[in-house]
Amino acid sequence: MGTGRFRAGRVFCRKAARSGVDTCVPLGLALGLHLFFSVVPAACGPSSVTELNQEAAVVEKTRLRGRVLHLSDVETIPSFPYASGTVLAIPQAKWPVLARRLDLQGRPEHLRFSLRREDYRETVAAAAPIGQNGEYEMKPDPGRYVVCLGNLTGAPPDPETVPVSVFGCVEPVDIVSGRDEKLDLFFGEGGVTR
Repeated sequence: MGTGRFRAGRVFCRKAARSGVDTCVPLGLALGLHLFFSVVPAACGPSSVTELNQEAAVVEKTRLRGRVLHLSDVETIPSFPYASGTVLAIPQAKWPVLARRLDLQGRPEHLRFSLRREDYRETVAAAAPIGQNGEYEMKPDPGRYVVCLGNLTGAPPDPETVPVSVFGCVEPVDIVSGRDEKLDLFFGEGGVTR
């Protein structure tokens, strides 16, 4: 490229080295483009992009997983995994509102209630089906959650109105960004326990 020069009327022109053609732009636009192409790469350089990619990878790895088992109260019968049902994560901040709305009383591990569709949408942050061998996995945002078990005996009669019948919940669990949380849940005579 050739060198640039100013012309009358606040215009900056540059002659292309190969073609010899003048390209002229208003001075304000020329300065703006110069600043943009000199500042933006420095602000969004490789180190910033790398940091963003690392942060995204950390969030991707955050998960809550475990197994759901029937807790046998008979010594000769071992605990066994559930192969169906749902695990729900409800933000602790929303739990008191849900408890008041549904008039839930007592300890969370013994609570049995139906979660209507509108309550489900407003309060459940993450849900995961219980799969083979009682395993579940979900990826809620970092935070503090009340974790509940639902639909252990099959889907409710009217899943459009009541998608989940809850069998009990465990006290709040902290989900920390970048760290997997393993939480095995047991359901038996004493309700839901860890």
